Amino acid sequence: MDAIALKTENSVSCLKPIKVKDGFMNLSGIETQSMRKAEELSEAGEPADALIKELFDRLGRSILDMTLQLIEKYGNRPVIFAGGVSSSEYIRNYLSDALPDDVRYVFGEPELSGDNAVGVALIGMRSYLTR
Repeated sequence: MDAIALKTENSVSCLKPIKVKDGFMNLSGIETQSMRKAEELSEAGEPADALIKELFDRLGRSILDMTLQLIEKYGNRPVIFAGGVSSSEYIRNYLSDALPDDVRYVFGEPELSGDNAVGVALIGMRSYLTR
């Protein structure tokens, strides 16, 4: 899906924004919306490329909102992005472009980001060794 989002220029506007409150978000609503829309597209014989791009845009925006809310709450500390979503090149690009210049952040290696524990441990180790 990441490759599709990266190559697709147009998106649709059929998904509601993901609500982010106090640094938390719930993805069940967007999951349900996406599944229904994908089924409609499949039944109509239409590709889901634009839907996938919109979904990645919504996810990127909500991660950005979550990050900014947490920075506001805890101060501008370095942010570590790890886990499956942070392995997405699309999401990485989105956040790199959208985060303010004064926000310090790092992504785990994409091939290790599918496992939160591995990504966080490696980032922590590198951070410790480079101080």
